[in-house]
Amino acid sequence: MTYGEDVGSTTSDWLAALHPDSVIGLFATHAAFPPPSRAQDLTDEEAGWLRQHDAEWASALGYAKVQATRPEVLAAALMDSPLGLAAWITEKLLAWSGEGSWWTDDELLRTVSLYWFTRSTGSSFRPYLDHPRQPELPIVEVPVAVAVQTGERGLPRSYGERTYRDVRSWHDLDQGGHFTAWQVPRTLADEVAAFATAIGAAAPVGPGAAVGPAQVGGRSAPST
Repeated sequence: MTYGEDVGSTTSDWLAALHPDSVIGLFATHAAFPPPSRAQDLTDEEAGWLRQHDAEWASALGYAKVQATRPEVLAAALMDSPLGLAAWITEKLLAWSGEGSWWTDDELLRTVSLYWFTRSTGSSFRPYLDHPRQPELPIVEVPVAVAVQTGERGLPRSYGERTYRDVRSWHDLDQGGHFTAWQVPRTLADEVAAFATAIGAAAPVGPGAAVGPAQVGGRSAPST
């Protein structure tokens, strides 16, 4: 079973796409957006959601531009100041997942410390530079369940199905933004466990593998 958030969701998607015989299923709260070749002839629902999504992000992508074009320079500045690094991280927590009632001071300091003491801020920016250079994500053939995090609420299932061939469950989360596992760990764990049970952890998987009817997160999953 694969799962990841943010940059980790890309790793999860690629694992499932390239090694379907070794992956029983993929659970996502950050569903993959299709590459340009599969984002043609959008439905009205898909086009409308994308317009709204792009409008919301239009004034919030300055960080990504810097990380994608000057990652080493930015990293040098942030690694010279623990306060600056903490401010950079805290701004993202607030902007992407709401007010900080869901984290403690110790959790915030622990997160900042992981970057500070390992000197890994620069390497954390590299995906922003590398992503445009990588090939298109192939179609994912393994069973997939998607619980859309609140920052992408309303993402059309049809848009995800341009990449995920075998979607068993798709619904919006009531709580849990960009940092879903941190914000609502119990909800996420329960949903992942239900999906794993539904597809059968011991069953062979891969393109064409048979899985019987099941319930995923309280919702019916079709048989194949």
